[in-house]
Amino acid sequence: MKKIIERTEHFITFQIVIDGNVLTIRRWNKETQEAEIKLDDAFAKCCGYNSKDDLIAQTIGEQGKQDVIALFGYIPEWVLVFEDGRVCFVD
Repeated sequence: MKKIIERTEHFITFQIVIDGNVLTIRRWNKETQEAEIKLDDAFAKCCGYNSKDDLIAQTIGEQGKQDVIALFGYIPEWVLVFEDGRVCFVD
């Protein structure tokens, strides 16, 4: 079941439950199928990791984490998921 938690002229933010994990998703009001997903423990668990920290450690590693922090100043709260499955951090 989808629960809308915010709606603006630019995007809609909603939550869905997958295997007991509440995912927060933001869809922009445009033609693409891309979505932003909140990078948290629930997202990590849905991807097969124990936690957000575990996901980061096993995917981009410590150097990748430091590179992201150097670029943004922190680990961003959202990841952009493309139609082909690629993901990237968004600010």
